[in-house]
Amino acid sequence: MVFAQNVKLNWELKKMTNSIYFLCSGNSCRSQMAEDYAKKYLPNWDIQSAGIRADGLNPNAIKVMAEDDIDISEQFSKIVDENFLHRATIIVTLCGEARDKCFIPQNARWIPLVH
Repeated sequence: MVFAQNVKLNWELKKMTNSIYFLCSGNSCRSQMAEDYAKKYLPNWDIQSAGIRADGLNPNAIKVMAEDDIDISEQFSKIVDENFLHRATIIVTLCGEARDKCFIPQNARWIPLVH
């Protein structure tokens, strides 16, 4: 029985990918920027961002990222995708609203960053 459980656990671990989900209130600035910086430095990870609501991409975020030669002008605000939320290995909440309103699955490593 223990052997079967270990085989199943190893199979589940092999199916997991390294993934990060950046969550914020409106997915307009901080989470968008964090997503693309993470994509730049962690190219083999599955990285996404979302918000409690979709407020639209902040033009200032586009300008700031352009200063680091990162183009986010084609991105758009997204609301939380429950499927990705439950698959993510790391979840980073970037504001108190996301921290308070998002259910963080127990299988994820949660990093609350509140300014």
